[in-house]
Amino acid sequence: MADGYRMYAGLHGSNIKTVGPDANIYQYTNLATCIAAAQANDVIIIDQGTYSLTASTNINHNLTMVGRGKVIVNCGDDGLSTQMLNIDKPAAGTAATYIKFENIEFANAHATGNVFQIDNDAGGTGALDITFLGCTIDAGVGGQAIDLDQTTATEHIYLRLIGRNGNTLNDCTFGLALAASYVHIENYDTSAEASYFILDALDVASIYQFKDCIFSSAAITTTGAASILVSAINCVNQTANVQRPLTDADFDHTGGLSITGGAPAGPVKLAVAATGIPEFYNTLELAYAQAVAGDTIYLESGSHTVAATITLNKNITIVGTGRCTVTGAVADRLFMINKPAAGTTATYIEFHNIHLVNTQASGDVIEVDNDAGGTGDQYIKTIDCSFTSNSGLSWDIDQTTATINQYIYIKGNMAADMNIDGLNIDQTLAASSVVVDGYDFGAAVFTLGTNNIANILTLLNCQYESEAMSTGGSASLIFNAQGCSRVSAAALVAPAIEDFDATAGSENIQIGTLDT
Repeated sequence: MADGYRMYAGLHGSNIKTVGPDANIYQYTNLATCIAAAQANDVIIIDQGTYSLTASTNINHNLTMVGRGKVIVNCGDDGLSTQMLNIDKPAAGTAATYIKFENIEFANAHATGNVFQIDNDAGGTGALDITFLGCTIDAGVGGQAIDLDQTTATEHIYLRLIGRNGNTLNDCTFGLALAASYVHIENYDTSAEASYFILDALDVASIYQFKDCIFSSAAITTTGAASILVSAINCVNQTANVQRPLTDADFDHTGGLSITGGAPAGPVKLAVAATGIPEFYNTLELAYAQAVAGDTIYLESGSHTVAATITLNKNITIVGTGRCTVTGAVADRLFMINKPAAGTTATYIEFHNIHLVNTQASGDVIEVDNDAGGTGDQYIKTIDCSFTSNSGLSWDIDQTTATINQYIYIKGNMAADMNIDGLNIDQTLAASSVVVDGYDFGAAVFTLGTNNIANILTLLNCQYESEAMSTGGSASLIFNAQGCSRVSAAALVAPAIEDFDATAGSENIQIGTLDT
């Protein structure tokens, strides 16, 4: 099992249940049956595919559900007229209830059906604590993504929705009836279908936090709610693909809302590790030029234009906050990652939550090499990033200096439809490795150059259309594909050895599914 999922086995009192298409490999092929069989604190790992719930399904105890690859949970083509998933307290007991969903697309296509109904009136006491991480939630035109009621006004409800670049959320109605209960929504695009959030008449002194979100039309409307605190930080209103900062006029607060908000002092913030004092710049290039090893650059929600290749050769982390894009029409490559000209220490470079786009014909997004002069290994990691080129490569990885290892980890999120459109990998040193996890790379392929010797390439939870890998003379390569699927005639099928071209050398190719 991939390390990213092994951590769930350590939860106190938890058991892991697996769901997938093959009854010979997975414990369950039907998601509803698995949910019904799950006990408190269990973890359900769902392998990529589409799973339909034909009746409203209840969850009323501690439970974690994790999508592995591109996982879609729906109610079939017609949907359900009520709700797909009903979350409530257990019928008895005083302990808090914790429920978490990660990396799953939820959808109910019915015109009036909801995706989630959340309440706390089943009988048990204790808080109801719900977290969505990297999930898309889509209701039909007249339905609700989430309909929340706090019928029992003596027990708290805490709801968090933390999106990743690409996650969407449409219409929601919230009714919190207890002070200090809260809803926190971060990094979601809610602009589709002029989506809205309704705070209904139950609300009394509850808290709503919106951060790095995209709205259209009225962001929040009320039906008599009073004494609610709404915080909207770094949010924008998008109309006809034009974004502007959110203003007080975007909130209908006739019912007594108290609105607070904030905007950054500049679109790019440099967090200086040595002093802890932030600095603000107008461009990524300026911020990087002033950064020193160990600093972090934060890019505010929106589009940031790069005029020329940025060479990254010092320890740096670049983080997108909200819906963030870095784009440029740059010949050769958008970013060049290399070693510094001198020095013997390892280099660590990270990107988080950014869509990286090079619109120049045949231009690459990221090129990696290690020939600038300095020694020490390279560690490169991207988390929740998309890569788009114009007939170029997402990544071009070269290891010119054969004495410096390269360790590259590219982690995406299939629920957010993150894409990667071609990689060239040419590594010359054993133990160097490239791991790609959670991407749909369509018809793009991984090209392994003639220099690859005894290095390791791993694909986890990825989806591809045809030949996933081609070689250019590589020898002694270890290639591992786990939890991957191929798209054939609009359906997902299991990977096969013949999906990977091993004719040019002595590659060691291994494929598999979820380790149960």
